[in-house]
Amino acid sequence: MTRRFALALTALLSCASHTVAAQQPWPEILYNPQPLTDDLLLPMPCGGRMAFRPIDVAGTGVLDDLKLILGGRDPNRAHLEQAGPEHLSGSFRSGKSWRYYLGKYEVTNGQYAAIAEDCANAATDTADFPKTRISFAEGALAAERYGAWLAANAKGVLPKEDGVSGHVRLPTEAEWEYAARGGGGVSQSEFEQRLPPMDGAPEGYIAYCTQNCDSPEPVGAFKPNPLGLHDMLGNVAELTHGLFHMRHVGRPHGRAGGHVKRGGDYFHKLQELHSALRYEFTPLAGEVLRREPTTGLRFALAAPVLPSQDRIAAARAAWPKLAASRDVELGAEQADPRAELRTLAAYVDKLAPAGREELVRRLQSLADIVDTTIATRNAQRDRALREMLRVAAVMALRLPEHAKSVERCEKLAATNARYEASCAARKQDRATDEGYYLDHLSAIAKDYSVAQANRQAEALETEFKARGQSKGLAALPLVVSDVRQAIVDGLGRKNDILRTWARFNPPE
Repeated sequence: MTRRFALALTALLSCASHTVAAQQPWPEILYNPQPLTDDLLLPMPCGGRMAFRPIDVAGTGVLDDLKLILGGRDPNRAHLEQAGPEHLSGSFRSGKSWRYYLGKYEVTNGQYAAIAEDCANAATDTADFPKTRISFAEGALAAERYGAWLAANAKGVLPKEDGVSGHVRLPTEAEWEYAARGGGGVSQSEFEQRLPPMDGAPEGYIAYCTQNCDSPEPVGAFKPNPLGLHDMLGNVAELTHGLFHMRHVGRPHGRAGGHVKRGGDYFHKLQELHSALRYEFTPLAGEVLRREPTTGLRFALAAPVLPSQDRIAAARAAWPKLAASRDVELGAEQADPRAELRTLAAYVDKLAPAGREELVRRLQSLADIVDTTIATRNAQRDRALREMLRVAAVMALRLPEHAKSVERCEKLAATNARYEASCAARKQDRATDEGYYLDHLSAIAKDYSVAQANRQAEALETEFKARGQSKGLAALPLVVSDVRQAIVDGLGRKNDILRTWARFNPPE
């Protein structure tokens, strides 16, 4: 039993109904152990509360949003997290920003019980630990139920936009990652780092695996990130709203799967954790709903996008202005990098000092897109070449088998005419596979260099060794030699290549 829970247990046990008058308020240490002056504290059933943090996104116009580059640049996780452009805005007007709210802590066992179960279940010795073993639908339903309870019991304290109260839901991936990186509370260079800035060692901020990695920590046991949020990385992974997509070059891949969990958990090592970390959370684990001991959730508070007729009218009025030229005469930002470069080049000499900041921003954004495209292309190119060499090795190993088969068949046909048809078929099979192999060499030679082939052959050699694929390992040097010949001299000596393979004797 945690110390802060022991301090609160007696008060919680007295909660016997959802009637406000009968509820004993929870001690603050149980729902907000590290309070800040601008926390938004909302009531809950059973006398509980939940703390939210304001997350501000720059912009004042009804159609303003902030362009971000989210994701990571690890080529091994490019299919999951490759950096790319996203756009974000908030729900509530706040000065020169739009604001949304995000749970300051992960939803606890006690808070989940108060929403989805009953007050007795809110008083357990793990009430201040994050709620886990929950399906996606259960998490989304808990958010909906909490929002409905607030609307019925606490409408006066809910933030409003155009007179419409906010509602509770799971955060989107962009909302989650923007907040995890530090949002507007950090510089651009800090925002782009793997981990948010920390005033001290990471073990003071993140619950990650060191030696004994068997359970999460109570919420709020570690220091907050620059926005006052706790446990965004480590402790337990957090479900987000929306479906899981892999990354394509510069965009999400078109195939939708399960849902998404973000931030990693207490099983991860520190070097594995980063703000872009994301995994697919599939709805089923075998024949049952997926409920993981390492996955929980935190809530977001948002308002409708179009809460009133006035907002609809404002959006309609603002829409035609989106395509109008800006004060710095750069026009609208273009998705095609080539067109964007031509636009920037045409106006660079006309820019007043006030327009230089926008130019720099656009150039940095363009550089990110180009870097991402090049990095992704190179990784894809290397993977494609490695697979082509693998296929070439498999195809080549068929050639000595064909040679032996045809040789045996010809000997039989010389003594018995009934083998002639079978022998002709075997010769045709050999000719077909020989043609496939030579065509494959030609395709590699057309698109790749000798140096590229050598690098990917080294990677493939390591893979063959690790998998104990002795035949592929023996064939690979000869395949690389054939590729080198095809690149340098073409396939004018293809008969020599085929004779060499006919004599090749792979290991058993």
